Amino acid sequence: LFLKKMKEALDRYSDKKYFITTALPSSISYSQPLADSLSRIVDWINLMTYDLGGGNWKVTPSFNTPMTKIEQNLEKWNVFSPHKLCIGLASYGYKYTNLQLGERIKSISEIRKHSSYITYPAIIDSLKIGWREEWNNKEHIPYYLSSDGKSFITADNPRSIEYKLQWAIDRGYRGFFWWELYHDFKLATPSDRYGKLLLKDSIYDYLKKIAH
Repeated sequence: LFLKKMKEALDRYSDKKYFITTALPSSISYSQPLADSLSRIVDWINLMTYDLGGGNWKVTPSFNTPMTKIEQNLEKWNVFSPHKLCIGLASYGYKYTNLQLGERIKSISEIRKHSSYITYPAIIDSLKIGWREEWNNKEHIPYYLSSDGKSFITADNPRSIEYKLQWAIDRGYRGFFWWELYHDFKLATPSDRYGKLLLKDSIYDYLKKIAH
């Protein structure tokens, strides 16, 4: 109802075209009538296909953007035209200190002592000090282990993002969006004129390649 009134007001008071979008959790479900009603109002929906592993608000740390969970969630969105849906890409991850993947913790307060948000450039820096990258074939996603094997990071990299891009393109989804710009940005060094967007620049090159 809120979005409907917003669209009516924009159409009434302006002759410009305003796009109306909304970001929604990928885990929720809509009935067909409600999906049809929303589709008439919004130009597209940004689906938050990240934060699926629990972050620091669930007691079992897991992958941030696993493909099996994304595919499972997206089945609920078949009531929408895929051209109404944009897939969310994450340029950050979670670092779990002295915790193992899938290790159950007794409380939320306890897991918050051992987990933290981490940007993609910080992950690259971690690889320079002994962390190593591993790959999970089932989820089509990397993960990173500390040199002593006691800590791990869950996050995407160019390989897993490219897989998600091609998966979404093959299924006819409208496009993609990022959360968020800052978490992919690497400041310029004295030898660089500009800073870099590490994931986004590599994905831009990938999309240019497949466009030809």
